[in-house]
Amino acid sequence: MQNKQFLLGLFLSLVFFCNNPTENNYNDSEGTGTVTDVDGNIYTTMKIDNQEWMVENLRTTKYNNGTPIPLKTSNAAWSTTTPGYCYYTSDVDDIKKYGAIYNWYAANTDGLAPSGWHVANNDDWEILMHSSIKGGVPGLCRSQDGVFTKDEVYLWWSASDVTLSNGSKSSDAPVSNGSELVYTNKHVGLPIRCVKN
Repeated sequence: MQNKQFLLGLFLSLVFFCNNPTENNYNDSEGTGTVTDVDGNIYTTMKIDNQEWMVENLRTTKYNNGTPIPLKTSNAAWSTTTPGYCYYTSDVDDIKKYGAIYNWYAANTDGLAPSGWHVANNDDWEILMHSSIKGGVPGLCRSQDGVFTKDEVYLWWSASDVTLSNGSKSSDAPVSNGSELVYTNKHVGLPIRCVKN
């Protein structure tokens, strides 16, 4: 019985965090589907418990109403408190594999996810973390100073905010590493996963 549970968990891990869906044959009868963002990017999705998750990192350049998200390529622009995104590289294959990198100010805005979807929040991550789904492509990160790294850590933004005991907002925000919620500076750039409403 434990071997079957392990194999099921391993299979789901590989399917959920696989970022090359063109090499897999998904269909709706297996609990998978697709969603398209306003840019026309098509993402494979997977049903886990009562949620439907994107299997790939978000890579949109526009909010779902068509308004462009600011592309922040300079370190000075990256360090502001306004929404923004960038790419680890300009290589098309890397963009497909890793998605875009967003700051928390973008992750926390309405309309970043495709219509009918939202950026995963703390509650979504808690549900997923209890489902034994783990893994992913090595995390990409842009520091608050604008420096890019390709980590061995897997991190994704949560759209949730942190309110301190004095009522003010924290300069840190929650991120999921697949096993727990941890916190990092809101200026850091990380990938985003979305969940169907």
